[in-house]
Amino acid sequence: MKRRAASRASGQFVPWLFLAMAGTSFPEACGGEIEPPAPPRNVLLVIADDLGVDMVPAYGEGTDLPVLPVIDSLAASGVLFRNAYVNPLCSPTRACLQTGRHSFRTGIGTVIMESDEPVLPAGEVTLPEMLDAGTGGLHAHGLFGKWHLHSKEVGGFAGPNDAGWSHFAGSLLNLDARGSHGYYDWEKVTNGVAQQTAVYATTDTVDSALAWLAAASEPWLCCVAFNAPHGPWHVPPAGLYTQDLSSAPPISVDPRPYYKAMAEALDSELGRLLSSIDPQVLARTTVIFIADNGTPGLVVAPPIDNCKAKGTVFEGGINVPLIVSGALVESPGTECAALVHGVDVFATVAEIAGVNLAATLPGTTIDGLSLVRYLADPSLPSARPHNFAELYGPNLIDGQDYPASMCQTDLGLGGPGGSYLSACGQPLFPGNTALLVLENGPSSTLALLVASFCFEPFPIAGGLFLPSPYFALLPVPLDPQGGLALPVPGGPATIGGKHAIVCQVVAPDFGLPLGWSFSNMVKLSFLDAPYSKRVLRNVAGYKLMRVTTVEGETTKVVDRLYDLAADPLEASNLLANGPGALTPEQAGAYQELAAALEALLATEE
Repeated sequence: MKRRAASRASGQFVPWLFLAMAGTSFPEACGGEIEPPAPPRNVLLVIADDLGVDMVPAYGEGTDLPVLPVIDSLAASGVLFRNAYVNPLCSPTRACLQTGRHSFRTGIGTVIMESDEPVLPAGEVTLPEMLDAGTGGLHAHGLFGKWHLHSKEVGGFAGPNDAGWSHFAGSLLNLDARGSHGYYDWEKVTNGVAQQTAVYATTDTVDSALAWLAAASEPWLCCVAFNAPHGPWHVPPAGLYTQDLSSAPPISVDPRPYYKAMAEALDSELGRLLSSIDPQVLARTTVIFIADNGTPGLVVAPPIDNCKAKGTVFEGGINVPLIVSGALVESPGTECAALVHGVDVFATVAEIAGVNLAATLPGTTIDGLSLVRYLADPSLPSARPHNFAELYGPNLIDGQDYPASMCQTDLGLGGPGGSYLSACGQPLFPGNTALLVLENGPSSTLALLVASFCFEPFPIAGGLFLPSPYFALLPVPLDPQGGLALPVPGGPATIGGKHAIVCQVVAPDFGLPLGWSFSNMVKLSFLDAPYSKRVLRNVAGYKLMRVTTVEGETTKVVDRLYDLAADPLEASNLLANGPGALTPEQAGAYQELAAALEALLATEE
C-alpha cells in the first residue's frame, strides 16, 4: 500500500506551543501550583545534508529561498547561532559530530567512498558510547538516515551498530542515482541487514525515527540525519513542497528549484516528526538542528560565489545553520554571536545527559565545548577564542599517517597452484612506487597479469579468476624460478574512476589437473597526493586560510588572510602582496592566528 505524503500545513505549530510552556508553572484546577517539568534529558539531533545558512530564511543571508516554516519556528523558539563552523564535506563533519573531536584527530578529512579506504577508527568514542559509559546505559539511542562513516567494504552494514548505536535504520553512504532512482529506490540498512526500499528517503527517515520513538524509554538520544537536500536532485512527492516546478528547466540545466523543493520536503517531514512526538515528551527534549556543510556550488545564488561553497573552506562551505530549541532555552527567538563548532554537539549532549566528560573519557582530547551556557544567556562572550575547520586527504589509517613503506592488501582467493603475489613499497601516491612480485610460479612460461576494477571473482579452470571490466591484461614472462617483478607507479585515486584495482597472475601449469595456476589476488589502493586546507578565525573576524600540498618530496604552504567583518564574501586576500603590505592590526591578527593554528595542530594524538 502506497504511503500518503504528509501535508505542508499539518502540525507545524503545536509542538512550539508546548515548548514555550515547558519552562512555566501552572495553577492546578483545585488551587496551588504543579511542579514544572523535570529538566529536559532527551535530545533530538537533526542533521541536514548540504544546507548552508544562505538557504535558511531565519538567517536572512540569502536570496530566492525555500519555504522552511518548521526550521524557522525552531529559531523563533530557540537560539540561532550565527557563527557555527563545520567541515566542508559530509564525512569529516559527521565524524566531528559523533566524537566531539576535530578531523585531524579522527583521521576523516574527506568523503568516505564505497571502497576500502579508511573509515572512522573503532577506537573513537561516539555519542552513544559516551552516553553508555557516562550514564550507565541510562539513555536509549537510535540513529536514522545517513551514516557515511563506514562503507560496505570497511565496517560493512553493521558499521553504525558497531560504532555504538543500538538501533540504526538508513543508508550507509549517499543515495546514488546511478543504476537506481536515488531517493525513490535505495538500499536501506536496518541493524546490519540491507534491503531495497521504494519509500521516499526523507519520509522513510522520519517513519523509522517515529517507530523507534514510540517504543523508546526516556531519556533518549534520537539522531535524525536526513540525506536531503543532498543530490541526486529530483522532484519530491506532492504535498511536501510548495516550490513551483511546473515551468522549471530540466535538472541538468538548473538544479536549484529542485534543491529548494527537496529542502522544503525535509522541512515538512521534520514538522511531521515534531508534531508526532507527545507534547509532554517534547517538553523534556532539547532539539539541535545543524547541517553538515554548506550549499553545493551548483545551486547557490548571488551573492554567494559558486567557487566558495560546499567543498571549500570559504565561509560558504563551512558556516552552517545551528539552532537549538527546547526547555533549556531561557530567551526564545534570540541570536548568539559566539564562535561555535559542530564538535560542540558532543559536549552539549553530554551536559544535558549529566555526563562528566573528563571523568568518563580520561586521556581523550575533546575539542567540543557545551552550548548549554548560551541557551541560558546567548549574549555571553565567546568561550571559544577561535573557530577551526579543515579539509584534507587522503583519510588516515586508524587516524595515523600512511607509513613510509607498506604492502598492499592481500585478498587471498587464488589457486590452484603455489604462486604468491605481493606488492610492497611506498604508498601509491602520485610519484611513489611499489614492486609487484610473483614467487613460486611455473618456471619459464608466459603468464598473464590481470588487473580488474571489480572484485567478484568467479570459478574457472579449477581456480578463482577476476571478472571484467579489466584495467589491464598484460602478457608477462616468468623467470626460471617462476618469478616476476614489476614496478607499480602511484597515481591519483581517480585512476579509471576507481580508488583501487585488483591484480592476479594466471599461468599455464601442466602439473596441475586442469593445467592452470592462479595466484592470490592483491588490491592496489591508489591515493591522491596528500593535501590539507585549514582555516582559523578569531572573534574579531580575521580568518587565516592555510593550504598545504605535497608534490613528491616538495611540500608547499600558502597562507591567505581575510577580514570577514569588512569583507564577508572573502573577495580580498590581505596577503596577496605579502606580509609586508599588512597594516599593524592585520599583521598582529596574522601572527596570532598562525601561532594558534600551529599550536592546535601540534596537539594531534
